[in-house]
Amino acid sequence: MNTRLPTYSYAHVHRRKKRSASKLFALMILNFLMIISLLVILVLYGPIMWHEILYAYDNVFNEDYKKRLIVANDVPKLLKESEILLEPVNPIPEPVDRDFSVIIPKINVNKKVIKDVDITDEVAVQEALKQGIGWARGTVEPGQYGNSLLFSHSSRNVWDIPRYNAEFTLLNKLEFDDLFTVVYQGRQYDFIVFEKTIVDPDDVSYVTGAADGRIVTLQTCHPPGSNKQRLIVRGRLIAMQTF
Repeated sequence: MNTRLPTYSYAHVHRRKKRSASKLFALMILNFLMIISLLVILVLYGPIMWHEILYAYDNVFNEDYKKRLIVANDVPKLLKESEILLEPVNPIPEPVDRDFSVIIPKINVNKKVIKDVDITDEVAVQEALKQGIGWARGTVEPGQYGNSLLFSHSSRNVWDIPRYNAEFTLLNKLEFDDLFTVVYQGRQYDFIVFEKTIVDPDDVSYVTGAADGRIVTLQTCHPPGSNKQRLIVRGRLIAMQTF
């Protein structure tokens, strides 16, 4: 039995090499596009992903964080509706600014508040948010009867990090009966969440509407990094530090 080895012409070998080179080139292009896509995702969503990772880490591994939340979660059970205690009840870290700061233990916010920001002046708003969280001009002082508005960005973009304090990126994690604190002129004011809603950008009823109690409203963009809507979280005063 005679066995003949296959013979290949130069042209046939050249075509095979050309096809292999084309496949390799296509694979390189595909890998390049995948890398670019991953980089784009990291640029657009990296900050919020990082916030989510830190939040998940604290909930699983950070014992001090969990102890603070356990204590805070027991507080609503001890309160009557509209009751205001005359000593702080929310366990908080040392405020970054004892003159004016907001502390939200659940999402690890501890940030200075910039006073008297004109929310109708876009330039003033953006300048204030480069320094901290804004306190809207015309709203009451924390602890007083009425509504006090605090607002911040909720950044998703890497380029927003150096420009703005995106402290409210995880504000949507707050639920009913969660606690947050405002430190104002050296006093601690503790608030309990009683309302959480999403509104259109032109809806300012949460600023101009009458407040039935001593209220602090936290406001940020929704979804994070977008100006499409606003996330509103409201808390009523339940405890305050007296001199």
